[in-house]
Amino acid sequence: MPTRTEQIFRIRTWLGNPFPQKPDLHRILMQELAEEQDILNAVNNTGKAWATAEFQLNLNPNQDTYQISATDFGKPIFVIRPTGNDYQPYISVPFTDVAELDYNTVWDGFTDIYTGLYGADVTPEKMAFYRTGAVDPSYMVKVQPMPSTNHTYTITYLVGYLGQDDPLSVAVTMPEHAVLIQLRAALALLPDAEWYEDEERNYNRRKSLAASFLEQL
Repeated sequence: MPTRTEQIFRIRTWLGNPFPQKPDLHRILMQELAEEQDILNAVNNTGKAWATAEFQLNLNPNQDTYQISATDFGKPIFVIRPTGNDYQPYISVPFTDVAELDYNTVWDGFTDIYTGLYGADVTPEKMAFYRTGAVDPSYMVKVQPMPSTNHTYTITYLVGYLGQDDPLSVAVTMPEHAVLIQLRAALALLPDAEWYEDEERNYNRRKSLAASFLEQL
């Protein structure tokens, strides 16, 4: 699988190896990350679980609101918690809008009775995910009715934001689309590319490459 470093140099190759600073490596990396994020957004919006990760939430009694510290948190797709029952080791935790929660307390042992008597496959408590603030938002989760005992929840979510601080040695998102990322980035970077001291020759080279990239895209 190609790394981001390899992607940068392959993009330069598609551009016909222009002058080293035209465009510079930082500009190429910015565009490569933008193309990765666009593809990630597209596959996430299909409703299928393409790029998932997990976050462990340790719930304490008498606290119903928690900040999710995962920096790549996107859209939650399901939540489970262990039951301690070998025949039903996990139970699903439903989630809803924060305005639709039922505010109350679930007392110790009620979930076991609730599950055993009624054959329930979900917990009585629900979760609501939301962001606080318009700027510098925090990812939050609220649990209600509020359990009266400690629980550990496993939240599986779609990755929403690429780690911009990841090393250049990491493999790109959706490696089967690596060439698509290269072509799209090369097309977007054409206005910054220069091969000659003569601007008219640069202009003609850009037109020729743009036609080629569009044909391949």
